[in-house]
Amino acid sequence: MRHVEDPDDRIATAPASSAGNVGALLLIANLGWAVPSVAGATLLQALVAEIDPARKIAFYGLLSTVGAACASLGMVVSGILSDRTRSRFGQRKPWILGGGLLAAASLSAVGLVTYTPAILMLYALYHLGQSAMHGALFALVPDLVDRARYGRASGLAGLGLLLGQTLGGFAAASFLTLPARGLVVLPWLTALVAILTVSTLPSSRPGVRPHAPPSIRAAFKLPTDADFWRAFAGRFLFLLAFYLILSYHLYVLTDYFHVAAEHTGRVFASLTLVFAVGAAVCVALSGGWSDRMGRRKPLVVGSSVLLAAAVLPPAWSDQLPSFYAFFGLAGLAFGTYLAVDQALMADILPERANTARDLAVLNVANSLPHVLAPGIAGLIVTATGYAGIFVAASVAAVLSAIAVQAMKTID
Repeated sequence: MRHVEDPDDRIATAPASSAGNVGALLLIANLGWAVPSVAGATLLQALVAEIDPARKIAFYGLLSTVGAACASLGMVVSGILSDRTRSRFGQRKPWILGGGLLAAASLSAVGLVTYTPAILMLYALYHLGQSAMHGALFALVPDLVDRARYGRASGLAGLGLLLGQTLGGFAAASFLTLPARGLVVLPWLTALVAILTVSTLPSSRPGVRPHAPPSIRAAFKLPTDADFWRAFAGRFLFLLAFYLILSYHLYVLTDYFHVAAEHTGRVFASLTLVFAVGAAVCVALSGGWSDRMGRRKPLVVGSSVLLAAAVLPPAWSDQLPSFYAFFGLAGLAFGTYLAVDQALMADILPERANTARDLAVLNVANSLPHVLAPGIAGLIVTATGYAGIFVAASVAAVLSAIAVQAMKTID
């Protein structure tokens, strides 16, 4: 944990909210937005294919790029504004509720239109709303939970995200032949959990005086703390390693592992199950374990090293069992990382007055790999073949471990 005196610890006169209570609500909230988010990406591809089959690849690529840009920018800007919000509902609740409702309405409306510019505009609004909700949710752990219990709360939040991603895949499969209907119905789960969250959570940590909001000009100055940027680099490189492989998983299965096209769906479903089981176990246990240890770095570094090792079997062998080995080990690594890394991010915050902004900047490291990995992987495959992306992923994971290990103020 961070070796600094926390101003919140000096001025608190009442105990923080229970890590279990906050974590349980974040589990539900993350599950609620992740299901329509994951399902929506798949259903949107199917809808675009129905509306404009000749331009589906180019248009979906444009949607993804615009969505990622709006998500990154929206999270930072809404984080800055959230840190400066003073209302009887607290700092975060207006952004959770407003963002959740905007996201639900915008994505649901996508299922009602067939005009591609309208789809693009609505999808951009969806990401702006979703990022506002995300940024406020991410800030709840440092806002409401004692530092010594960050791991437990973050682990439960990570479990919700993992479950939501898994269930989102099943939800997409259920509506795949009727994508417009799925897009109309599923997003309202986000609105439901936003309402549940704001009606249940306290407005602020009991007994802690609110910080005086820094000026807007100061808010746009990026943090200069070296460990902050080491944490950013560690997360970016870990996720880049992961998405270098997943970006082209279909082509990897057919062209590298020689799986017949008609069997790829079944094989990928079984790979996903192997991944999800290991990840669920680790995400449920690792956060609390890090709290009991009083340390984050060993688990985060260890998960990066494990991911680096996980890509070696498929790098050496083009036999399908090696890909199962990757997904099994990667699930353990990803689950551990998902649970503990968010707690580490909360530990490393340089300024409590800019909690949401700083977490938003750190979470840009989540979206950048999604955008960059397909292009990087494509260049590597063209130059070296598919084995090259496994080697590159291993290198990225090792660099992630080095970045986190280099942090000075975190155990």
